[in-house]
Amino acid sequence: MYMQPTLYFANLRYVILFLICFPLSFLHAQPESNPLTISFILPLSGEWAFLGEGIRNGAMLAQSDINSENLNLIFEDNRGSLSESAVIAHRLVSSEKTDAVITIISGVAQVVKPILARAKIIQIGICSDGDVPDGKYNFINYLTAQEGVDAYISEFKKRYGPSSTVGIYSQNEAGFERISKELEKRAKEGDIKIAFLERYNGEESDFKPMLIRHIKSPPDVLMVSPGIEILAKQLKVYSTQTPLSSIESFGLAKDQTIFKGAWYVDAGKVSRKFQDKYKTFSKLEITPRVSYAYDSVFILYRAYLKALVARNNSISQNREEFSRQVQATKAFTGESGNVYLDSLGVFHSEGRVRVVGE
Repeated sequence: MYMQPTLYFANLRYVILFLICFPLSFLHAQPESNPLTISFILPLSGEWAFLGEGIRNGAMLAQSDINSENLNLIFEDNRGSLSESAVIAHRLVSSEKTDAVITIISGVAQVVKPILARAKIIQIGICSDGDVPDGKYNFINYLTAQEGVDAYISEFKKRYGPSSTVGIYSQNEAGFERISKELEKRAKEGDIKIAFLERYNGEESDFKPMLIRHIKSPPDVLMVSPGIEILAKQLKVYSTQTPLSSIESFGLAKDQTIFKGAWYVDAGKVSRKFQDKYKTFSKLEITPRVSYAYDSVFILYRAYLKALVARNNSISQNREEFSRQVQATKAFTGESGNVYLDSLGVFHSEGRVRVVGE
């Protein structure tokens, strides 16, 4: 069919204009129906409520920035309970209203993993347990145990030298178990010297028997995980000068003044701009993992839009396509820094060393 040159070039101009503008407007595309529903399983009451509240606010900030009527968020309070998390996961699956789930804490991610995988519902766990991802429906977006230990050992050697020893107090929780096992592995390889490794349950409050066992020959450094506020206070009774360090744990402490001056490995590089933005939105100071919640919502929403373009149908009818689009993310620059997705389903990010109070 013959087309007049003037009309041809006019149409070509509009095609070029569309191709230029499409990437810029992609996030704000408004599908006519079939909204994306992301459910969160997190503690909104109990010991870890401050973490859950931060994650909720971070997700809501992402929803506000995306500004789409086709993005729904649901927040389920598991009260920090693994059994309650399983109950919630079964309920979400049976309701058939959830397209993706975001969890925090490794134990929770492990418990809901098989439940969600059978229903082909994507999970992004904001946790460090490398056993959670399966590369198809289960992913993690956080500092992995290996990444955290790599950063910790590097800083440890710089500060104390190759002949120094570390004593480890580790909570019996999946994520911190993974970290302690990675440290044990690295000790066997000669990267670090472990004086002792003591494990304790989350509800414990009396660390004196543990401290007494090691007070006569203390290590050069003590590394601790959650429950450390109590441990640190009891440690002072013995007037020990052993410095404290951790992977992530100091960031999980409600009262960080106890650890002022101590160093730890933290996840992500959250800019001051984002911290201020979060505070303006929530009226609260930022808490750990908030930026990962924010980025995870964006990752899922982008995959959702691409899945709809590919299939022109609802996510519930095309869960495999939704999964493929999440896997196709590969690299992502967000508020947690630059991350990349490997074939196992891990969004990798770099650990950084922080000093409490600085």
